[in-house]
Amino acid sequence: SNNSLKIMKILKKLAEDGRVIIATIHQPSTLMFQEMDKLMLLGKGKTLYMGPAKEIVPYMKSIGIQVNLHMNPADFFML
Repeated sequence: SNNSLKIMKILKKLAEDGRVIIATIHQPSTLMFQEMDKLMLLGKGKTLYMGPAKEIVPYMKSIGIQVNLHMNPADFFML
């Protein structure tokens, strides 16, 4: 988990320099999730959400899905 977070921080720095980084991450830790800028959430082959990672919880609330705030958002969406 610690190495994954270090890699994520390196990728974020590369993105800040203008590179496009695309990654598929299965169940990222809360700290890793917080490092993400944009998020695409897929379900049954369809896009459920695409936008800023920090906006996923408010978006879900706006469509009637209450996300458990004491839980890692990535874990919540895997349920």
